Amino acid sequence: DVVNGGAPKLEADDSSPTWVPRCVFEEGVELEQDLCASFFAELVLPPGARVAGMDVDITAHEFSRISRVHETGPIAEYNSKAPEYSQIRQGDLIVSVNDERGCGLSQAALLGAGGSVRLGIRRPICFTVSASRAGDARLGLDVVCFRSSTALYISKILDDGLIPAHNDEHPTEEVRPGDLIVSVNKQVSEGRELMNRLIAGGELELTITRP
Repeated sequence: DVVNGGAPKLEADDSSPTWVPRCVFEEGVELEQDLCASFFAELVLPPGARVAGMDVDITAHEFSRISRVHETGPIAEYNSKAPEYSQIRQGDLIVSVNDERGCGLSQAALLGAGGSVRLGIRRPICFTVSASRAGDARLGLDVVCFRSSTALYISKILDDGLIPAHNDEHPTEEVRPGDLIVSVNKQVSEGRELMNRLIAGGELELTITRP
């Protein structure tokens, strides 16, 4: 059943004339600064997805996951001027680009084009699910491993299996289509390796994330 498949405004100094970073809290959301769960970051990216200063896991859902923030580049530069509570972090989710929501592929196209961009950033909801998979026991979900991804995209929850049973027993920690598996047994690696760990079975601890 596993398939492959008043907001703070921060101005750049004169030594960084090519971009002006801004952080804007999402309208209507009142949060303590250290719990800022949703905000917009405005900056200028050079053309080319690989020079944006971050690695992004593309999904078929309306978000992408930031799997790595580079030590140098536009995102690191933005973070150096942004308050800690509004810095872009590994694991954050991009939920819109230039106020447009769409699948991860459309977001990647907008990011790759470069220029002035407004990123809608959301801190992820994370929780863990434990399952003991022995013999022919089914997990009861389908996952997709996108190329170069460091997460597994859950495309479907089946009717029977360990995950559907978990959902019945833990409705407040329900695993849903569109969720991401970002680690297996606390091990973070490429998506194909995560898939191999699922297939191997045994005692599994899955870290799940969603917007």
